[in-house]
Amino acid sequence: MLSLPNAWFWLRRHMSGGRLAQFMLLLVILVSVQQTIIKKAHAASPTNLASDIEWDEDPLLPGNQKTLTSIEAIEAAFTHARRQEELQLGLSVGALGELTLPGDWAQLTMEQKAVILINAERHVRADGTVIRVPLAGVDSRLTTIAQGYADHLLQTNTWGHAQDGTPTDRLNARFGDPQSEPTVACQEFLARTEALSAFWSTRQGPIAAIIEQAVYAWLYRDSRSKWGHRETILLQDTLPDGSKGYQNNVGSAAHEGFLGVGHAAGAGYDPLDWGWPQWGEVIVLNLIDPSTNPDCSAGNTSSAITVDKVTTRPNSPAAGEIFTVTYSLTNSGSTLLTGLNLTDTFDVKNLQFVSATPSATVDTNAGTISWQAIETTIDGRTLSPAETMTIIVTLVKVNERLLNRDSTLPMLVAEDGWENVIIGVQPEEVLPLLQLYLPTVRR
Repeated sequence: MLSLPNAWFWLRRHMSGGRLAQFMLLLVILVSVQQTIIKKAHAASPTNLASDIEWDEDPLLPGNQKTLTSIEAIEAAFTHARRQEELQLGLSVGALGELTLPGDWAQLTMEQKAVILINAERHVRADGTVIRVPLAGVDSRLTTIAQGYADHLLQTNTWGHAQDGTPTDRLNARFGDPQSEPTVACQEFLARTEALSAFWSTRQGPIAAIIEQAVYAWLYRDSRSKWGHRETILLQDTLPDGSKGYQNNVGSAAHEGFLGVGHAAGAGYDPLDWGWPQWGEVIVLNLIDPSTNPDCSAGNTSSAITVDKVTTRPNSPAAGEIFTVTYSLTNSGSTLLTGLNLTDTFDVKNLQFVSATPSATVDTNAGTISWQAIETTIDGRTLSPAETMTIIVTLVKVNERLLNRDSTLPMLVAEDGWENVIIGVQPEEVLPLLQLYLPTVRR
């Protein structure tokens, strides 16, 4: 191979001045393009804050209002923090939007709440260098690790990241060491893999909104940790110091990484020897970036979706009468869903297609209605845990025949290759049980 000086000598000897100039211009263009591609392939994490922002549900009242009594109170506190962040970072008012939570928030699991809150905060922070990719969801193996460490901290009355080995030790024991065994490990190296939070009370009993308070503290009250927890929660492809983040090279490009949550609570938890706590609770959050190792599963996840289907039509529709079929698809699992390709059918002898929302591909001869990646039609382009999307199909009766069960839309199915047949339909007396297949996260 020619050394750089020898290569330059060879070029000058074998190329005319004009050809050499053209070659060097092309070389500069190629290098510039390559550098541009590399820059676009990675994204820095969002900027840290200048100072803590206290929880405040109503900034119009004096002091910091903290009732934790309703979904509106939680939304108000996070929204207020976003307004304060905009002031600190010189962003336009409203740039970070407002937090809106699902109406059934109180019924969701702690893991579902963590995914929704964290992804909501990741999603709103985007500029020229931040790609705001959400986490894919919950990995049950990570939850086992996080729960085990939370239990250990409570039982031993200790606190910190290294009371039972390091976070790296705990993850490597389950997923392999990505640095010493990169070809066999089931995880990529990740600069940040754990966040801890603890709360204490002078009264015994559960502390309200524990996961909401933990996520808020990591994001907005983390100056004592030099914003390390905030960087962990909002971690993108690189940290502000250039440390390695998610590679986003497994599964859909619409999401990256998994989390697991552990929670332990009990009387007498006082690892700092304050003397006054009567009750303490610990939250452990672990993160993983799955590897491309084909022998590894990309997340043991809780994938589930609830389908409600209601047909609105006259009891005895006459020719020319219109009716609608409405699907309500709710992600009732703890993992983001992508690649939802759905197909429905209708009886072309009795019905004629009129319209569909979202727009669909329709074969009027075969009587099929298809949606490709239907989740991309909603904000965020994924169906997040507890998120609901609605599909409306409008049909018209084309003759005087009585409609039977088979004449309406009897089946909602997905393309081949999907796994995890899930849940059902309400009311069951309207139509036969629907079938919906969910894609694995990896595929």
